[in-house]
Amino acid sequence: MTFVYIAVEGATDIPVAERLIKHVGLQPLPAITARSAAKLDQRFKEVNRSGRALNWFVLRDLDAVACPPELLHKLLAGVALTERVCVRVPVPETESWSLADTEGFAGTFSVGPSRMVASPDELTDPKRHVVEVCRHARSRAVRNNVPPRPGSGRSVGAEYASRIIGLRPTFMEHRERGNAVAQSRPCPLGPSQSYRAGRPEMSATAP
Repeated sequence: MTFVYIAVEGATDIPVAERLIKHVGLQPLPAITARSAAKLDQRFKEVNRSGRALNWFVLRDLDAVACPPELLHKLLAGVALTERVCVRVPVPETESWSLADTEGFAGTFSVGPSRMVASPDELTDPKRHVVEVCRHARSRAVRNNVPPRPGSGRSVGAEYASRIIGLRPTFMEHRERGNAVAQSRPCPLGPSQSYRAGRPEMSATAP
């Protein structure tokens, strides 16, 4: 059995990373949760260096960066990506992948399919979209606890993270509904073979 360490931005990313690793027959190890994209970026050099001896899977949202190759260029800062390090870039966030699984998301959050967006990779703020969709959920618990309470100053409600973590994604069975960033977002840096973006599937040999 091949074991893989995980590095992600937040706790809600861990189940996604673990599912991707298990999907190709590998075994995920405990994750490093950086708690923000900026802090994950700060640790990337260390992760890439340790990839000389250890297998690593890094899941980092694209966010406001123009395209995945530009993000990878920023992370590497002129250093080659180590062979044992696998980087996946959700466009623009892992919530986009959850939204792309229309059936799984609608069932988990008790929302009608008509409220699901057709192209989640084109959303500027998928997390906010998740919150807005949940305001119209059939379940009172979802309506009351996933969006933030008025006046709280928070962007999400108290149960946002736990419900996202509890989501059982079926995007492996619906890959054709995943993001199409490689086709929809031309990159000024040109093509790159050192990352995978958009659809969340992994190579059977990676990392």
